[in-house]
Amino acid sequence: MNNLYIFGDSFSTNFTSTNEVEINESWPVLLSKKLNLNLINHAIIGASNGEIINKFFEKYENIKKDDIVIFEIGFYNRVLDPFQNTTIAIGHDDRFIKVEMDFFEYKSLDMDEYIRQDLRKMEFIFNYLKTIGVKFYIWFIDRNLDPIKEKYGFSHFEFVTRKFPDNVIQYNNQFSFFDNFIKKNPQYWCSDGDKHFNKLGHLEFFQYLYPYIQ
Repeated sequence: MNNLYIFGDSFSTNFTSTNEVEINESWPVLLSKKLNLNLINHAIIGASNGEIINKFFEKYENIKKDDIVIFEIGFYNRVLDPFQNTTIAIGHDDRFIKVEMDFFEYKSLDMDEYIRQDLRKMEFIFNYLKTIGVKFYIWFIDRNLDPIKEKYGFSHFEFVTRKFPDNVIQYNNQFSFFDNFIKKNPQYWCSDGDKHFNKLGHLEFFQYLYPYIQ
């Protein structure tokens, strides 16, 4: 039996802050059953793109030509802390005191270059999948970065879509699933208002992805 491989963060799992979605109600399971593929889900809750990339490099040798890969590109402000091997969400992480956050944001990182480095690794991954003939799809959870208004203005959408236009999943001709699919549809959020998919959100996301892949 061929496999459906998933790489991503919590939006590629059944995670909710209220534990209200069963695994078999999540979009990866619904999609794998509809495609008659064995699901191998390597998504990591809270992962940065660095963690997602590293997980691919750990598991890529198992991926075969007739498998399908769905690769979620996660939130740009999550960075991989090399000292603790954990992800830091710049500006949104209560585990780290301000001086630590400032170290990563102002002293340690050029965020544009950090994003570019992750995208160069992803480019290698996607070219590898093309080389071995694997069918793969890419989707972006995050919004794009406005180079005029934002401190970190590098367009990660443009970098990927220019190189892999046939592999990128869009929603209503837009790339950001958080802005366009999730944020605008509170009926898809879990019951405490957290924007992770509830059962309906997983069902709708699955129903959107399936025609793309089929």
